[in-house]
Amino acid sequence: MDELLNTLEKVLKKIKNHRNLYNTNEEAVRNQIINPILRGLGWDPENPEFVHHNELSEEGKKPDYSLFKD
Repeated sequence: MDELLNTLEKVLKKIKNHRNLYNTNEEAVRNQIINPILRGLGWDPENPEFVHHNELSEEGKKPDYSLFKD
């Protein structure tokens, strides 16, 4: 839990200091905000067994992330 809290503190600091970047650059949001939070929650964003990016869902939508467990 401490690791997650540390990650969230770092992410909040990045958002405060670089808000303009994150308002205009989706890739920066993914790599510097979302992926660290996912790691803090125990997900590995680089593991295609559990995390898929921009994959078409059964509903015909394309979410940025799909998380799979078991």
